[in-house]
Amino acid sequence: MIKILHKVRIKGRIFYEVVWVDRFDDPECGGLCHKENRMIYLLKGLSDSRTTEVFIHEVLHAMEFEWGIVMPHRVVEQLEQAIVKLLKLNGWMPK
Repeated sequence: MIKILHKVRIKGRIFYEVVWVDRFDDPECGGLCHKENRMIYLLKGLSDSRTTEVFIHEVLHAMEFEWGIVMPHRVVEQLEQAIVKLLKLNGWMPK
């Protein structure tokens, strides 16, 4: 798993706080990015690999919000998959 800090810098002086939660109302949900309060919520107890995937996904949403990037959710999912593959291919994340 990549090292996930308590804050992640998205742009200039814009940071999102990373908060670990015990559960979400939706049992399929592993993470959530909240634009208004600049928070990324991650579900505790996921595998290291899945936590990294969810974190990357939520960071992409934060970038989308702060950089004014408009993209369908499917594109966020595709970018998440591409970045995870890049990390694995370069040994920055276990395969």
